[in-house]
Amino acid sequence: MTNTKKYTLYLGVILVAIIALSLIISKTYTTETQIDIAAPKNVVFNAINDIKTQARWNSLLISDTSARVEYPGSTVGSGSSCEYTGSEIENGVIKIISSHENDSIIIVRTPLGKKESHLVYFMETKDSTSTTLRVVATKNSGFLSNLVKFISKWKLKKTIKKDLEYLNTLIDERYHQNLYSGYKIEEINPGPKFFITHRAEVAIENINQYYTQNISALYQKALNANIVVSGMPCGLFYTWDETKLKSDMAAALPTLAQLNNIPETNSESILAKPALKITFRGDKTKSGQAHNAMGDFMKDRSLLMDVPMIEEYVTDPSKESDPDKWVTNVIYYYTKK
Repeated sequence: MTNTKKYTLYLGVILVAIIALSLIISKTYTTETQIDIAAPKNVVFNAINDIKTQARWNSLLISDTSARVEYPGSTVGSGSSCEYTGSEIENGVIKIISSHENDSIIIVRTPLGKKESHLVYFMETKDSTSTTLRVVATKNSGFLSNLVKFISKWKLKKTIKKDLEYLNTLIDERYHQNLYSGYKIEEINPGPKFFITHRAEVAIENINQYYTQNISALYQKALNANIVVSGMPCGLFYTWDETKLKSDMAAALPTLAQLNNIPETNSESILAKPALKITFRGDKTKSGQAHNAMGDFMKDRSLLMDVPMIEEYVTDPSKESDPDKWVTNVIYYYTKK
């Protein structure tokens, strides 16, 4: 037998052995990582359970500055998902498969045309102010690549560690700095407030029109009745129904005392009590993200909104035409659960 035939035979035996070994060895690999986070368990849960936060702590999305994320449906809890695209990363989908209140969340990440990653986040209370977050990640390798899956396992663990570093930073901002989606939330203790108002149930798309028409009418009534307007005009919101697309709201002018005798107006009195405030800068019709940030803050701290919610319009559009320079104080009164 010639050397060439020998080498060919040896190579064939090696290839058969490699193939047989790949068929025998499991293609599934699992890695486990954990981190201690200085925040209560429900705060950690809320951050992970909201798919919108992925853009802040998913290291894959952060690595590509061109990454765009879209949300086709619900963004919180089981069934919520996002679709991402980017010039430097594969397109893909991230989906929350299941979530169990303040306990565990299962998330699946599926890059287009590649194997999905199955991640389970377990939250355990370490003490009253900190949480141990444990992540168990499972992924399947392909044929032959399972022979070196220890490399893939190392890469997956490294990615999850990076994710958790970003997540820890996000939670620190939210819980310790009161910073949600870039909005600083202040805890305030305003004194009693009094308003004359025009109140109605209004289609959400008509709110700006209703407010503009009625705030002008209120100024005229205040002028006619020699009433001192004691602050900036406000919108008061009692309900916000996304299903019916309607809001029970009022155009309102602050006064020095409760006034019940002004024809064709309503009155509103709010006792002195604690509240939360966001200073929103920009077109007041685009303040939705600020309201979402306030809702996330209250959820983390187990607070309930006490109506009415107030939007205080600090800037007079007749004097400042640039909407980017408008200032609105978004104020939420609250009670504790």
